[in-house]
Order: sequence, then structure tokens, then C-alpha cells
Amino acid sequence: GVYSNLKNTGTIASYGDNSKSRFQIGGIIAFSVKIGKLENCVNGEQGTTKGAIIAEGKVGVAETYYPSIGGICGSFQGGSKGDLVIKNCTNYATITASQTTANAMAHAVGGIAAWIRSGATIEGCHNYGHVNCSGLKNEAKLQIFIGGITGILSDGKKIMTNNHNHGDITVGENADGRLQLGGVAGYCSHGVTNCSNEGKITINGSPSIASNTPGSVQGSGRTDADMNNRSNIGGVVGRIYNATVTASVTGLTNTGDILLPQADSIRCTAIGGVMGEAILLKSTISTLSNSGDIKVENVNNKAMLNSIGGVIGRNFNMKITSQTMSISDCTNSGNISLNEITATNFVFISFSASTIISKSVLSPT
Repeated sequence: GVYSNLKNTGTIASYGDNSKSRFQIGGIIAFSVKIGKLENCVNGEQGTTKGAIIAEGKVGVAETYYPSIGGICGSFQGGSKGDLVIKNCTNYATITASQTTANAMAHAVGGIAAWIRSGATIEGCHNYGHVNCSGLKNEAKLQIFIGGITGILSDGKKIMTNNHNHGDITVGENADGRLQLGGVAGYCSHGVTNCSNEGKITINGSPSIASNTPGSVQGSGRTDADMNNRSNIGGVVGRIYNATVTASVTGLTNTGDILLPQADSIRCTAIGGVMGEAILLKSTISTLSNSGDIKVENVNNKAMLNSIGGVIGRNFNMKITSQTMSISDCTNSGNISLNEITATNFVFISFSASTIISKSVLSPT
């Protein structure tokens, strides 16, 4: 079926204890399984507070579904044919997620769709709303997926393409958990093309769990035993992972700043102007561009901040000899600045554009 030309201008709010139930919120559809296409739908109105989504209180999980909050759709599940799509949808409304997640695998928040899975994809969508996760907390310190378009696209069979985020993203100091955060997508398991972010990303706290490495346009490439125990932040994509098929990553642009004004004891794998971390098999990465600044301040000696790249924070080839990865035509003109850094586990950064380090004591490993 096709669900098209639907619009919501009403406020959607949830409070209290929902920890024993599946929790999904969407401006148009909360939970969708194999419905076909969701297209030309709108949540909110530009320049107004209509369509606002507010999620507070405590949430849990039923079966294997993440608590999911999206401007258009909470959770969008495809099928084996991979022919389900969210297309040409727009969100203007502010999304406020101030929940505590108990006994859950993860938590997902997206300007358009929080969680897209099982072969579905998203294309031609725009988010103008502020994604505000200032009070989001994961009690078990598990993964939190946040994106201007989608928090997580998992089990992808088609490329995510032509999506654009214009709204700011804010994460608060209590967002414990392995944060996968991107201006467009927090986490993606397939190719991404022709997507952009112009929203400012501000993290007022310390994402959890750590690893290593630096570089120039990308991180240098040292590995860890558990690649999943890390937080990743990217101007367009926080983390992209695909170990099975060829993935194309092309035409990604970030103009929004990434700010961590009180990084404190941050434990984070990678911060990248375009992508935080890219772990891929045979892939083409090309025409990535970043002009947004990256600014990290007030990191203490409990921190493990590992890779900062003007374009890619950390890039890793799956090391299968018959496969190759190519990276070309990537540029960064954004500044990287570190201030008040006293971290002993800081593994340094990429010197792209202007890099400013002030009042800092670094001990690279």
C-alpha cells in the first residue's frame, strides 16, 4: 500500500512510566510493518510550534523493538524484497526526548524516522525541527541512536539517498550510553549518497565507552576487540558499518558545527566532520565535504577521546584481501579546536584546515 499526503499539526506527548511496553512515537505513524510506501507526509508547520513531539518518563522494550521517537514515523520495518521506503517526507516540529530507558537494547530518535529496519530505506526527506535529547538517559549504558533524519537504518538493502537535515541536534549531559550520532543518520548499515547536514550538533556531556586513533583526513586505523563498545559522532553519519556487501558512500556534505563544550570524561571512538566511524568491506568513499568546525573543550584525565578527523574520524577496511576500499575527492575546510584538555589517554587528532590547541596537556599513546 501507499500512505501519502498525510499531515499532522497536533502536539504528541507522553509522560510517566511506560517501561513494560513497546514504545513508539511518530507524527504520522508510530509503528509500521511492511506497509509499502510512506510518502509526501508532513509533521508540523514551518515557523510554528505545531506538531511538537514530547517524550518524557521511563520506557522499556517489548520483544526486540527499540523505544523509537520520530517526526514522521517511530519504527519503519520493511520486508525481504527491500522495496519499502519513506520518501519525500518533511518534519518541521521540535522533537524532545527526555526519557530514561530501562532494560532496553537501545534508544532511537530521528527527525523523520527513529528506526528503519529489515530492508526498508529512506530518500528525499527533509528535517527542519530541533532534535532535543537533553534529558535522554540509558540506564544500562547501551546504545543511543540519534539522527536529524534517522537514528538508525539497520539491515539495509538499498542506499539511503537525498536526505537533508536543517535542524540543530542537542544531547544533554545525562545521555549515558554508546552514542551513535549523526546530522543525517546516527547509524547506517548500507550506502549513503547525496545527503547533507547544516544543523549544529551540541553535546553537553560525556558519551560513554572508548577506543583509539587519529589521522589527517581520517583516523589512522588501530583496531579494538569490540567495535560496538564505542561512541561515534559525525556531521552526516555517526557510524556506518557493513561487512558483507559493497557500499557506496558519496556526495555527503556537512556545514554544521560539532560542539562539545563540556566533554569532561568523554569516552568516544571517533568524531568526524562528515562521518565518525566507517567500517566497510569493498566500498567507494568519495566527494565528502566538511566546512563545519569541531570544537572540544574541558576534557579531564579520565577521558579516552580517540580520533578526530576533518572528514572521517576513523576509517577501517575489513581487511579481506580480495576486497578493496577507495577514498577520493574528500575535502575539509572546517577548523578543529581543543581547549582545556588534560587527558592522558588522548590519542591526538587530524590536522585539517586550522587546528588550535590551547591550555592543554596531551599525552598521546
